Amino acid sequence: MVACELEDNALRPVCVVETRGPTEATVTWEIAGEPARQATYQGENLRFGLWDLPPETDVTWSIEWTEEGKRTQSATGVVTTGQVPEAIDIVLEDRGTPSPTAIERLMFPVACPVRTDDGSLMRPPATLVITDGEGVVRWYEVPPARGTIRAFDVGLDDSAWMMIDRRNVYQVRFDGTPLTELGQPSGFPHHGHHDITSRFGQTVLLHARTETINGTDYIVDGLTALDEGEAEVVFTVSDALVPRLTGSELGGYWGFGGNRQIKGIDFGHANSIDIDADGRWLISFKHLDAVMAFDGGPDSPTRGALLFSLVGGARGLDGGDYALVEADGQTAGGFEFPHHARWLGEHRISLFDNGRPPAQGEAANRSRAITVDLDDERRIATIDQSFEINSFCPIQSSAYTLSDGSMLLLCQSTARMYVFAPDETPLRETQVDCSEGRNIALFPRIVPLDRDYRPIP
Repeated sequence: MVACELEDNALRPVCVVETRGPTEATVTWEIAGEPARQATYQGENLRFGLWDLPPETDVTWSIEWTEEGKRTQSATGVVTTGQVPEAIDIVLEDRGTPSPTAIERLMFPVACPVRTDDGSLMRPPATLVITDGEGVVRWYEVPPARGTIRAFDVGLDDSAWMMIDRRNVYQVRFDGTPLTELGQPSGFPHHGHHDITSRFGQTVLLHARTETINGTDYIVDGLTALDEGEAEVVFTVSDALVPRLTGSELGGYWGFGGNRQIKGIDFGHANSIDIDADGRWLISFKHLDAVMAFDGGPDSPTRGALLFSLVGGARGLDGGDYALVEADGQTAGGFEFPHHARWLGEHRISLFDNGRPPAQGEAANRSRAITVDLDDERRIATIDQSFEINSFCPIQSSAYTLSDGSMLLLCQSTARMYVFAPDETPLRETQVDCSEGRNIALFPRIVPLDRDYRPIP
């Protein structure tokens, strides 16, 4: 039997190729007005999904397959995708800005309230979705573990990673094939938090644990590497710098609450991890007003060593390795409570500058994204782009440089998306929400992808 039919995912028809022996099958699928997609599978009694499809759309499919010692066979058909589930029925509403910038795909978690049998609204566990630039859902995956999706990323092998409630990690291919499922503490030793990243052959998860240093309990961040269903702790921040008190605001909060609270003083609060082609780890530290780079090469004898620190505010452990200046060479105002640091090149980074929460009587700060050029010879860090939004975003949020040099921002506290031209001109301001006036659950970031679901850049 060869057929492609809908099962439990309204946007991912499942194809089955039943054979009597090993098979190589090539599937091609397309919808009106869009280029065809194609994938090849090998094995016996194959089962795979078609993906990147809008709702309620006819999909034409064809499969060619060859069993050992037999001629090539083929089958064709049409299958219609279903309606988007109520829990991910979203809208992207532009707010009176110029014509939208073309963004091919966006990835983020969604949890829209759904109506129960008694008529009340209940917010379900989050679902990871991918939409086009106008908000049409093209792909979704309900994770096997219920809870909040704390972190997510595009993985290797055409897949997506999700961390659910800091205790479960799940990887699935876009065609629906499950790849990895780990749970804490049996699958990985420490609580995950804030970020998971899969780049340049490394997949790493930010974790946190309690360490006692000079008689004081600290919450210390680190990295767990995930590879083929196995987890290995490869880094702890205390190996590179000595935790110590830097301010009264760093009291023992970490975010669990109740009996799940990790004890200790959260001195650094790492919140993002990025990896470049040289294997270097780039980590942003909210409570240190700092971004730091570490040697992350898997084969490096100095793996885990601190390479440099860039400090933007007064709470850093030290003054950092660079003098921070504006594009005109004047001393820069700096950055505070940063999130989402990313490599843009060997000597160039971006980050989301959340800004300091205003004191009583002060005007609210505005958050922004900045790009920074690092001059190693002169030890100068130049803020050469600054993309300020009209909101204060106190936690999380994200900033991605797109392939054309424009910048995509998300303010977590408002679920609002912004696009700027490379010259810092605002191009788009869009509210991400659920349909029919239902409020969307806030999410940490929004990830731009190309049409093939590859990260940009």
